Formats: sequence, C-alpha cells, structure tokens
Amino acid sequence: MLLLSSTQHPRRSRPRLIPMMRLDLLPRLYRQVRAPLLGTAAIAAALSLLSPGDLRADVKPATIFGTHMVLQQGIPLPVWGKADPGEKVSVTLDGKTEETTADDKGDWKVTLPAVAPTGKPLTMTIKGNNQVVFEDVMVGEVWVASGQSNMAQGCGKHMLKADAEASKRIRVFKVANVANIFPQENVKGEWVVCDPAEVGRKFTGVGYNFAVVLEKELKVPVGIIQTAWGGTAIKPWIDLTYFKGNPRLDNNAASVQALRDRLPEAIKEYNEKTIPEYEARLQKWKDEQAAAEANRPADYKPDPKAKKPKAPDRPTQPDMQSGLPSAIHNGMVHPLIPYGIKGVLWYQGESNAGQGREYAELLPLLAKSLRGKWKQGDFPFLYVQLPAFSRGNWPEIRQAMLETLNTPNTGMAIILDLNPEDDLHPSNKTEVGRRLALLALRDAYGNAGLVASGPIYASSTVEGNKMRVTFRETGSGLAIGKPPEPYRFVAKLGGGAIGPPPGAPVPPETPAPAPTNAPAAEPPKPAAPHPAENVPTDKVVGFELAGADGKFHPATAEIVDATTLVLTSEAVPEPKEARYAWANYPHSNLYNKEGLPASPFNSRLCDEAKVRAHEAK
Repeated sequence: MLLLSSTQHPRRSRPRLIPMMRLDLLPRLYRQVRAPLLGTAAIAAALSLLSPGDLRADVKPATIFGTHMVLQQGIPLPVWGKADPGEKVSVTLDGKTEETTADDKGDWKVTLPAVAPTGKPLTMTIKGNNQVVFEDVMVGEVWVASGQSNMAQGCGKHMLKADAEASKRIRVFKVANVANIFPQENVKGEWVVCDPAEVGRKFTGVGYNFAVVLEKELKVPVGIIQTAWGGTAIKPWIDLTYFKGNPRLDNNAASVQALRDRLPEAIKEYNEKTIPEYEARLQKWKDEQAAAEANRPADYKPDPKAKKPKAPDRPTQPDMQSGLPSAIHNGMVHPLIPYGIKGVLWYQGESNAGQGREYAELLPLLAKSLRGKWKQGDFPFLYVQLPAFSRGNWPEIRQAMLETLNTPNTGMAIILDLNPEDDLHPSNKTEVGRRLALLALRDAYGNAGLVASGPIYASSTVEGNKMRVTFRETGSGLAIGKPPEPYRFVAKLGGGAIGPPPGAPVPPETPAPAPTNAPAAEPPKPAAPHPAENVPTDKVVGFELAGADGKFHPATAEIVDATTLVLTSEAVPEPKEARYAWANYPHSNLYNKEGLPASPFNSRLCDEAKVRAHEAK
C-alpha cells in the first residue's frame, strides 16, 4: 500500500488526499470510488519514489474466481484479470491449458474449453510473474440471483432440506453492495460452500431453495451468484447503453452521461482551485480573528458577522449515486461479465410500485441488457411476480411482469398465494425457489412435460353478454383452489424436489404441557381478520368485467373445460374487457389441478402488449 500525506478538511473528517491508495487503481484514477480526493501531482510525486521493480504487478484474476467456485458446464469458460502489460499468462483446468499475453493496459483473458461435470473437485492454476491456485472447483450449473430485498433475504428456518453431500455441491458467491456511475472491474465477495446452518441467514433464501431442487433433480453441483440489494429500483440495474435511443428513457442515459463527462474536470477544479481558494479564505479568517482577539476587551464577544468560511461542496462522488440508472449494474453486475452462467433469476418490483406502465418497458429492457452484455445468447431470464400485499400499488406491476412473458425465453413464477402473513417480506422463500426451479427444469433443462406455471391469460372473445376467456399453462385443467391462511410454515421436501405443491396448511406446533405447579395459561387472543379468509372453495372468485365505459363490476365465472371459463355480470350487458385478481391483496382462487395459482391479468392490456410484441419482431 502507498501512504500519502493528507490535509484534514475543516468541516469534514474525510481527508483531502486518499490516505491509502492501491497502485493498481492509479491508472484509472477518475474511474475509482474515492479518486475525487487525489491530486495528479500527488500521484506523480508518489510514483517518483518507486523503482521499476516496485511497480511490477502480480497476475490477478477477477475476484469472481476463487476456491469453491462452480463453473458452468457445457460452454466455453472465459477467465480474465490483470497483470503487467506484456506479461505471459496461462490458465490450467482439468489438464487443459490456455495462454495469452496481457495487453498494454494489463488486461488479459483466456477462454477454456467446455468441461463436463465429474462430481469431483478440480484445481485451477493461473501463472504469470506469480502463481494463483484455486482449489475445490466444481463444474455444474451457475445461476445469477438478482433483485432487491426479497431476493437478498435469507430463508431462516424455512428451507428445503439437502443432505450433507448435496450441501457440499451447492455454493454461493454473495456480491457486496456497490454502486458507481462508472463500470467497475471487480466485486467484493467469495465463493462459500453452503452450510445449512448458516445459509438461512447469510444468503439468498430464494436462490438457495432453487439450487436445492436443481441439485437433486440434475445431480450436478449448483452455484448461485447472489447480486441483490434491498430497496433498489430497476433502473440502476440496467446498463446505460440500453436506455439510449428510447424516447421515453433516453433522458436517463443523457443525465448520467453528462455527469460522467463533467466529473473529471470538476475533480480537477476542486483539487487545484476550489480547495486552495477555500484554504486561503480560511487562513485569512483565522488571521483576522486572532488580530481582533488581541485588540478586544476581555468581556467583548466575537463579532457574529465574522463567520467562519463555509467549506465548499465536493464534486459528485461516483460511489454515492445508487439510485442513478446503471449505477448498480456498474458495481454489481458488470464485474461479473463474462463469467459463464446458465441464466438469471430476478425478484424485484416492490420499489417500482405505482410505475407499472414504465415497468412494462423496463423489465424486458433488463433482460435485453443482461443478455446483450453477457453475450451468451438469450439465456433463461426467470423472474418472480409480486405476491398479494395489502399496501402499495401492485396490480399494474404484476401486469407488467405478465406482459414480459412476450420476451423470448422468459418465465414467471406466480406467487400470489404465498404471502398469508401479508408481509412486505414473505417468509416462505422455499416455495418461491421451488416454483422458479420448476420453470428452469422445464424451460432450461428440457423437461417438457413438467407443469411449471399456473394458468396464464391467452385470449378472450365476446359472445353476447358473455366473455369467454382461454388460458394456457393449465396443466391437467383449471380448478378452484384455496389460498393458504396464516400458518407457521414447516418446509418439507415431500415426495421429491418436484413433489406435490403445499397442500393443507400445517397447523402450529402443539406446545409442551405446562408443569403441574405452573399457573394456567391465558387463553389466546383472537387473531385479526386476514385477507385470505372467507375465500370460497365452491366457486371461482376474483373476476371482473367492464363495458365501453371502462368501469369494472364483479363477474360470475364458470369453468367450462380444461382451459376455458365464461364470465358474466348483470351490470355489464356488453362486456369489452375482463380482469382477474386486480387488487393489492385480491380474493381469488383460480389454479390449475397441479396446485399452481393463476396470474392476475387485464385482458385489454394483455392483448395490446401482444400486438406491440408482434410489431416489434
């Protein structure tokens, strides 16, 4: 590490110069997190003290690589990092070696041939001026798990059970939260073998349960790259390039690009002009105060008009802008690319409540951004539709997620029924992970006969005073289900990882009998009413119809065959559109016979989205 002298800011504890600066950051001064405080003159002075041998860099692979990592099977594997310009670098895995030479910036990259999983750990050796060895490397399936807090949240005690050997084949890389207006080169984190005793609170519950199902069904190791940040909206996750050219979103790219463009000059002016001028004003004030103090009677107070000069505002800090478009992509996704992956899991949307129409553009744009930057084709993009929740404004967000299915190779886990506690952070991450795994097993791994989704709106036709609605993803047929009521969830694998979905609610555990000398327990207080209560089991509920006036009224729904139901409403003699479960916490009960719930929908919005998708092809 290089130590630089510093001058303390009069109003802030942060130094004017970075007190410790890594040499490998110097060539990219203005792109680094805390670079605004370091002057170019200080850098030149520091470098003049070093000999050429001091500047020789060790070969450093990108930080996504490490001991215990999982590599994606069946595809060429990029490995990259930093070294001295012109340094020879070799990478060896499973007896195969690839060599390259670092370019004039010190960047290097090799592509290893595809490797098949053997079930046995491998060793990766990287050689340059030094040697780096990663052990216990597994080959299997790698998925990125991204989004906000419901993806980042652990599963606590609610997790699918994996035996000891299976647990060793499930690994997680948890990316530390970093945002920056400039793309970063590395992430902070490490690969960890999943210990069930630790994973419940440390790692993504959705991703872990997803991995348990995949490992059991595919019989290969599974790696989850967790890159999720609670409370974040979707725009910061999208690469800046993909906002450009869209008339509704281009202003997002323009504002960030303008900030990038003016930042180096603002930093230079701050270091070379603003701070010296401020220090001169401060010194003048100190001198004036000292002179006045010397000539002032002892009982006189200082002149209140002679205020201490205000410290200048610092330039925008590149790492303090997590809400800006692309900022989180730059810090938490860009450094992962092009690590070999199978696909992406996404659970987010709560922070975009009330922005449904914009989200209908942004979610497909996120998939396009990830696929475009990774350059591994249209890999599976599987996401979670928001559950029932009595607060907020979520129906339009759910509709936007439904419309995103028009994007190729996407899948949506419907979890409308998985929030019986009506919590912003539902505790049942087990079934969320299982439903995502169903989609992956069918769509990414060729299990075509698997029923992986609940009913999805397909089309509708008007027949006099009736509307006929047809669904896809109906499995063995449409059915009336009952959403779970509040209960203490007990996770069980059941008859297999793909086994039957949760059935009747599991009752609370029976408490142990009180000792004979203990006072009698007070009777429990009656539970508060719950949104899922009073949902009937003898008829379909949750549907509405609207006429030309656009006003919706409750509708009677009758299942007429495996894929179709018919809607009627006395208040709507000439129906024009239908919707289902269109509320924050809807009373709804349409499922397929496999026990997976139907997605909420608005028929008009769905039809319009299909037209737009067809025109875009």
